[in-house]
Amino acid sequence: MFPKIQLLHSGTFQLDGGAMFGMIPKSMWQKKYAADEKNMCIWDLNLLYIEHGERKIIVDTGMGDADSPFMKHFNAELKDWADFLPVSCSEITDVFLTHLHFDHLGGSLTKNDAGETVTRFPNATYWTNKRQWEWAMNPNQKEQASFLPNLLNPLYNSGQLEILELPEDTTQLVEWLPNIHIRRSFGHTEDMMSLDIQTEKNYFIYTADLLPSHAHISLPWVMSFDVRPLVTLEEKKRLYKDVLEKDAVLIFEHDHYCETATLKSGANGRVKMDKKADLSFYF
Repeated sequence: MFPKIQLLHSGTFQLDGGAMFGMIPKSMWQKKYAADEKNMCIWDLNLLYIEHGERKIIVDTGMGDADSPFMKHFNAELKDWADFLPVSCSEITDVFLTHLHFDHLGGSLTKNDAGETVTRFPNATYWTNKRQWEWAMNPNQKEQASFLPNLLNPLYNSGQLEILELPEDTTQLVEWLPNIHIRRSFGHTEDMMSLDIQTEKNYFIYTADLLPSHAHISLPWVMSFDVRPLVTLEEKKRLYKDVLEKDAVLIFEHDHYCETATLKSGANGRVKMDKKADLSFYF
């Protein structure tokens, strides 16, 4: 049995280009990714919907109405992406959270008529892992504004949260469902979970924040948001080795201009983008 996938566009937000491209000079990165006069770049919130047998799965949920102290700086233009779901919210069986930063978790919850924060998908199991959960509940100062107690606490209290105990070997793929495997990384945040997905015709990797856009393919192009940038660099190398071996298609969660890309080997052992396309190209 092979999963079927589609992207859900839940809107856009803006982030400073310097923050997104780290030590790379603007004179270089702006050739790949546009910025306005305030140095702000537009980023998408591209969520993944998967149908796998009886399972109806959402991977990450965007910002929702998350009350971040920095929200006013993001110029977010959000969509009610649930309107684009092929099923109702009550039919969703699983919400897989790559990590618990509010721009990946916020759409998981909503307000009821009494003004209480409740889960948006009442019959779903919400998935995270032990290391990421403990990291989020005891945040470092760099990430503190991204892990919001007003999201984490209601999710925990809902009784719908499943906290995975993942193996000690963090470099190996972990099967979550048949033909869907978890790829773990520690550079952006502790134990982030990307997904490797084998469909009937293609092998896809939903990269989460390991590789937020096509403009981050060059190895040193690492976000300032990453807590361990040198670890990110090594994780990108490991990702690219698998992409080339499996002829995989990368799916970008935050790219405003490019939904997917394939890679090829370039000069001096460097890896380059081969072709970019909308996800629909593969179906």
